[in-house]
Amino acid sequence: MQIRYLGKHQKNLQTRAICWSLYFIMKGIFTIAILVLTVKAFSQTATISVVGTGHDNQYDKFDDILFSFNGKAFFGEYKGDHKIKINGGFDEGVAIIEGDTLNFKLKFKRDESYTIKPGCCCAAFTLTADSKPNRGTIKVNNRTNRDLTLVLAEMNWDTIRANSTNKPVFAYESAMCLFKPASVLITEMEYGESKYQYRSGTKAAYKKLLAERRKFILSNSWFHFLHGEKIEITYDDKTGTAEYKMTGYLTPKEIEEYNTF
Repeated sequence: MQIRYLGKHQKNLQTRAICWSLYFIMKGIFTIAILVLTVKAFSQTATISVVGTGHDNQYDKFDDILFSFNGKAFFGEYKGDHKIKINGGFDEGVAIIEGDTLNFKLKFKRDESYTIKPGCCCAAFTLTADSKPNRGTIKVNNRTNRDLTLVLAEMNWDTIRANSTNKPVFAYESAMCLFKPASVLITEMEYGESKYQYRSGTKAAYKKLLAERRKFILSNSWFHFLHGEKIEITYDDKTGTAEYKMTGYLTPKEIEEYNTF
C-alpha cells in the first residue's frame, strides 16, 4: 500500500510540474506579446511641419496659437517638424486661438507628414496632409423619434429622418480654407427656419438671433478631414452625445464624383 501510494504521489508531482511549466511558458509568451504590441503602438508616429506663408492677408496671430495633438503641444511660432504619437482610435487636436479653445477629432496615418500654416481669410490655420489630401463625409444614425438636421462645415445641410440613417454628406468647403476643422452640428429642425436667418439689423439684434437659434443645437463638435475619412455619428437622446466611428476612406472614384458638381 505504501509503495502504491508513493507511485500516485509521484505522478501527482509530475502533473503539477508540467502544469506549472506550461503556466510559466504561457505567461512568458503573453508578456512578450504585450511588449511587442506596446513597442509597436509607441512607434506609430506622424510628422507635422509648421511653416509660414508670407501672405499679406494671412492670420496675423498664427504664432500665438497654442496647438496640441495627442498631448504634444507647441506654438505656431515654433517653425519646423514635430513628431506626433498616433492614437489607436481617433487622434485629438486642440487649438487655443486668442483665448478660445477649439477641440477637434482627426485621424493621422502612420509615417505620414502634414503641414500646418496660417489660414487665409476664412481660417486661423490649415492642417493638410502632404500626400493626397482629401475632405471626407459624415452620415448620422438618428436614434430619436423625430427628424433632425445635420449641418456640416456650415454650408452642407441635410435632414436625418427619425430612427434612420441619412446618406453620407460630403464636407464641401471654401477653396481658400479646404483643410480647416469642420464644424459638425446636429440640431432640431427648427434650427433651419427662415426666421433665424440674419438679413439686416444691428449687431445686438444679430447676437440675439444667434442666442435664440443655439437652443436648437443638440450636439456641437468638430472634425478635421485629412485623407477623405468616412465618419459615422450616432445620436441618441438618452445619452445626449454624438458617438463618432470611422468606417474607412473615400475611394478615388468617390472623391472624383464628389468633386464633380
